[in-house]
Amino acid sequence: MKKRKKKTLSQNMPKTESRYRRLIRILKICIPGVFSYEAALLLTQSFVLVSRSLLSMRIARKGGDGLSAVLKRDIFGFLTCLFDFWLCGVTASVVNSALKYLTNCITVSFRERLTRHIHDRYLENRNFYKAAVLRNLGAELDNADQRIVDDLQKFTKTASDLFSRTFKPLLDVVLNTHRMAENMGYSGLLTLYTYFAFSGFIVRALSPPFSRMISEQQMHEGNFRRLHSRLITNAEEIAFLEGE
Repeated sequence: MKKRKKKTLSQNMPKTESRYRRLIRILKICIPGVFSYEAALLLTQSFVLVSRSLLSMRIARKGGDGLSAVLKRDIFGFLTCLFDFWLCGVTASVVNSALKYLTNCITVSFRERLTRHIHDRYLENRNFYKAAVLRNLGAELDNADQRIVDDLQKFTKTASDLFSRTFKPLLDVVLNTHRMAENMGYSGLLTLYTYFAFSGFIVRALSPPFSRMISEQQMHEGNFRRLHSRLITNAEEIAFLEGE
């Protein structure tokens, strides 16, 4: 039993490493260089994300100032907070629209580069014929139409959100940690983060393997689509033989 467990772990380790290597290789195709168009889009997106975090903190701070002005019955202070809220709201709408626009631009750019690269590899040396008819390129090239069209579009959309979904939360954690440390001290902050880490560990331990389930779902959808394509291609023979 021990030998079997050790063998399983050694087999799983290269698979995990190969996934990260494949991801890095794909991202190198999407972002070919530091001075590329995609790198400039990501840099612009970083500035927009920083401004969005600063705006969120300013709106939260002005909310407290407005409440304080109401308690003190300070009409001028309350009107000042209302004007500041209006100004921050207009700026935040522009920032959110710019962030969505940049994300769509990154998605289109990533998809264009990956589509060109995949078609160059897929059409050379009759690889399309080997994958579709001979099927001697391995199981990784099954359902090529599903992978090139649908899976590629979903991957580029997720990859374009990857940077914003990791950079902004990290920036928010740093800024809010500094702010909370000034108000509640490091002992309360440590207790709060300990609770978050413990609850996150419990949720992750009880959650089902969503990544594997999504992978199986995409595989079944690809097979379903391929069978319908074969039905349309061979419709005359199937109708003549009445399904035999």
